[in-house]
Amino acid sequence: MSRAAVIRLKGLLQRFMKYYKLNFFLHRDSMLRTLISKIPLLFLLTTISWQPALAADSFTDKETRFVRDFERFVRNRISKNVPGMALAIVVNGEVVLLKGYGVKNIRKKDAITENTVFRIASVSKTFASAAIAVLVQKNILAWDSRVIPYLNDVSFKNKAYAQQLRIEHLLSHSSGLTPHAYTNLLNQNVSYEDIKSLIEKVDFICRPGSCYSYQNVIYSLLGDIVDFASVDGYEAYVANNLFVPLQMHNASFGWESFIKSDNAATPHVPRRGKWSPVRVKPNYYEVAPAAGVNASITDMSKWLLAQLGARPDVLSRSVLDAMHSKHIKTTKHQAHYGQWEGLNSAHYGLGWRVFDYRNVQGFAHHGGWVKGFRSEIVLNKALNLGMVLLVNAERSNVNKAVPKFLDLAYEYGLIEREEVTQ
Repeated sequence: MSRAAVIRLKGLLQRFMKYYKLNFFLHRDSMLRTLISKIPLLFLLTTISWQPALAADSFTDKETRFVRDFERFVRNRISKNVPGMALAIVVNGEVVLLKGYGVKNIRKKDAITENTVFRIASVSKTFASAAIAVLVQKNILAWDSRVIPYLNDVSFKNKAYAQQLRIEHLLSHSSGLTPHAYTNLLNQNVSYEDIKSLIEKVDFICRPGSCYSYQNVIYSLLGDIVDFASVDGYEAYVANNLFVPLQMHNASFGWESFIKSDNAATPHVPRRGKWSPVRVKPNYYEVAPAAGVNASITDMSKWLLAQLGARPDVLSRSVLDAMHSKHIKTTKHQAHYGQWEGLNSAHYGLGWRVFDYRNVQGFAHHGGWVKGFRSEIVLNKALNLGMVLLVNAERSNVNKAVPKFLDLAYEYGLIEREEVTQ
């Protein structure tokens, strides 16, 4: 056997051992049965110049207990109270838990798997940011490029402020335009193209870059900018430059792609004290950069790793740092962080919410909600730590997942308190 083959087999064995070491306490009985079934393979591999791969204990007992306790919290406090969900956890830059829970449709009982597709709603905004980042890496755009040259069919009420409007202002929700401009029209099933013609009637409440005002329609002008700056349309550009190289095989855009999937989660809403499946509404698919992505938990685990810096060939450290940096200050209420303990500050970056937790900087987060779906993603590049949660129901206790993840990580020493430089 060649030296290269031996090295490859060693690497496979290392990953195998890490996986079973970390997951043993999560599913002890089934893990033992599976491990026993693998003994012949392990014996074969150990005959090929094997050396102990985990002599330094890649995962500590604290990390193992952290994953176990958070997974237990999710099972007991969220999974038992919704039709279905999927969870991914990354520790030390590795996916240590990837799992589906419950059912896709409460009336049909088909199990959710790691490849079941969910709507990720406003977490889609992180992909729009990354699409711009790819164009920045290629020196086609800059974060501070003016938007006017790329928006020939859009007019603004205040011409002076329009000249000051930059791409970074759209990405950070600091355009200065009235918050949630025309989100109400999306709820009335008005098309994005028709809404764009009304933007010239929207008032500026401040000059660009000086105040926070969350948007869906205005944020989706980023798609028009990508259309103009690339040879592809926005959705094709994201697919070719993000989904494909990251091997996000189940990821897609739009209502039609979702309903055609043979492994998609059904949205559910509460009715008379029970969960009721409902049809997928197409209205927010109109704003693809703001809310148009469909993805499985496997896809989102790859997205999480890319955001942690594991794929510099796709997203460089410099653009990740820019996206995850603080651009405009928000209140805890505006960020939906009102009940979080340990939160020191809240900002919006470029397509991401950014905050300090217990005086530790560098946390990036986004949540999403459309009818019948919830999504959460949180990460810290410096800590190589992150989590994604996808749910096929509207449940308020999903809001507790991220703060619980942070609190347990702090309790087990994965987050160490530091002094924040103001």
